[in-house]
Amino acid sequence: MKLRIITDLNRLREKCSEVSYPQSSKIALKMVSWLKNNNIDGTLGLACNQLGLGGRVILVKIGNRFQHFVNPTIIELSESKVTTTEQCLSVPDREVEVERSVSLTMAYDTFGFQNIGTGIGKYEGQVATIIQHEIDHLNGVVIGDEEGVVR
Repeated sequence: MKLRIITDLNRLREKCSEVSYPQSSKIALKMVSWLKNNNIDGTLGLACNQLGLGGRVILVKIGNRFQHFVNPTIIELSESKVTTTEQCLSVPDREVEVERSVSLTMAYDTFGFQNIGTGIGKYEGQVATIIQHEIDHLNGVVIGDEEGVVR
């Protein structure tokens, strides 16, 4: 099955269900492979449902590489907010002004050699914005649903 970006807003508004190991690894590998094969400049994040994949997996560009997070959950958002202009692969040719928290704390599942657990990370700035955008996808929220459309 060839993966492609889903632009059907009704499909994107469906909430994603948690996923377990090893299925989560298979999903993450498909997502990374899709990014490498499609080489879309400026891509900073991707949610599995944008490719029609089930589960709760996101890829976020941190520094020069993409990191995947399985079953991510935001457990704390800063009270400090910033308004950003965002774009989305699933909503092409549209820019939307979105208010986001400047920083966040996120929990996610970790899977290592004979070790399954929960990781907790603190993120700020652009990475925090990307994480919020991608988790919105997992929760069935599409940019432009509530925010101001710029164009």
